[in-house]
Amino acid sequence: MLQQLKALVLASLFIASALAVADDSVLPKTTLSPSHTIRISAGEWPPFIGPNLENNGFIAEIIREVFATQGYQVTFHFLPWSRAYHEAKVGNYDATAIWMYDEERTKDFIYSDPVSNEEFVFFYHVDSEFDWHEIEDIKGMHLGGGLGYSYGEELNELIENEDVKMSRVNKLQQNLLRLAHKRIDLLPEEIHVAYHMLKQQDPKIQRQITHHPMPFLLNANYLLIPKIGEKSPEILSIFNQGLEKWKTGNKTHSQ
Repeated sequence: MLQQLKALVLASLFIASALAVADDSVLPKTTLSPSHTIRISAGEWPPFIGPNLENNGFIAEIIREVFATQGYQVTFHFLPWSRAYHEAKVGNYDATAIWMYDEERTKDFIYSDPVSNEEFVFFYHVDSEFDWHEIEDIKGMHLGGGLGYSYGEELNELIENEDVKMSRVNKLQQNLLRLAHKRIDLLPEEIHVAYHMLKQQDPKIQRQITHHPMPFLLNANYLLIPKIGEKSPEILSIFNQGLEKWKTGNKTHSQ
């Protein structure tokens, strides 16, 4: 399963690379010692990344392998999402993983090239007759969300303008239970993440929840590297060069 997920990520990365946010063509050559272990703060987002997953999840495994191509080791430090973000922002970690693009975050972080791609859909109760074609169709609804999460420009705008109500909790399991008990109308979530967690719930809960097939967001995720860090430009260069090497090597092995 882990290798299948990595293969899917690899295939999508060759497309996403054309949309990369960062441009490291003008960055200096690295002087960072290989003895420096890259310390990364991270949130928990199974099956992609988490402290209790095999190899901390396939995204964590990819990040390790990418840095390893450049001769660097990595340690992951799992924290609540908001804390993982803040601790990296103030320079207590070399980077934080993984995050979608948000203009606000560019004030404090440099974005790497894309590490993975996800598909976000709306989950709803099976008793609901939910359908949507444009994002405005969900106005007036009560959504469940995660602390520190961004849901893309369009949905974020609805939330900020209070065209929808979003109440946020710390764990996805809480949102699934709230949805099953009709305490929220919709749950915007990455499809693989939500079903990974849903399969761990009571079968009665599983039978109460379904999803709309049309995604509201196709999203690339990135490693964020704090601008405050003295070595951050070098770490960015190391990672992006390693990612290209990793993609080339894995593409060759898969042929």
